[in-house]
Amino acid sequence: MKSIGLFFKFIIEALKDFKLNFGMYLPVYISFLLINFLMLIPWEFFGYQDKSGPEIIIAIIAGLLSLVCVTNVILIEKSRMKMREKEKLLYAAPTYLIYTLYSSLIILVFFSTFFLLPKTDANALQGASLSAILVYLKFAVAAIPAILAGVCVAMLPLASVLIDNDNANYFKLSLKLARKSPALVFLMGASSIFIEVPSVAIDLLPNLIAQTAAGFVYAFFDGILIIVLTKASVAIFYYLKKQIFGEAVYSS
Repeated sequence: MKSIGLFFKFIIEALKDFKLNFGMYLPVYISFLLINFLMLIPWEFFGYQDKSGPEIIIAIIAGLLSLVCVTNVILIEKSRMKMREKEKLLYAAPTYLIYTLYSSLIILVFFSTFFLLPKTDANALQGASLSAILVYLKFAVAAIPAILAGVCVAMLPLASVLIDNDNANYFKLSLKLARKSPALVFLMGASSIFIEVPSVAIDLLPNLIAQTAAGFVYAFFDGILIIVLTKASVAIFYYLKKQIFGEAVYSS
């Protein structure tokens, strides 16, 4: 319960600081807004099928640009904490991208245990419902190591940008931070997944017009959510780092 309260405290503080210093984050917010608008292009109106080549290419480009924007927010927070000029994106963005992909790959490797578990035979089990239950159990069993791995590497991308020492072991640091407060790190990682739920829900709407309209409205909130969550994640990183090493924590 303490971790939950602490997590929401960081979120609320990040939201207050975002409102107070909105001008500082306005360029990033506009960038997120434009990226979301880019994702709303109705390719079906131009004669392309759903999940066509152009749509997939735009989705990949939008994803990469979003990571660049997230990196920019991290650098803003770092510059405020260190009380110095903001570093350039030229080095930080590729580094953040590489370690994000690296941590995602680690999680996928652990989740791959789902495919290593014994297959279920619906006929042998005398019922599809029992087979479905066992499939869900297999999924849960595979999810446990994936979640544990996710907690261990959750701070990896942040460490790659926030730590100035290029020789530092980012994985070891991420593991130490996770051990200090696994619940807090888990909540931070889970929240980054939950903010994608509205986008998934919008994709499930019955027609393209409804999807586009809902996506257009949500685009104005999506950037705020990502910026606030990123700010809170940086604050959590410095908070846990202070708990371990006794260094100065971020203060808005």
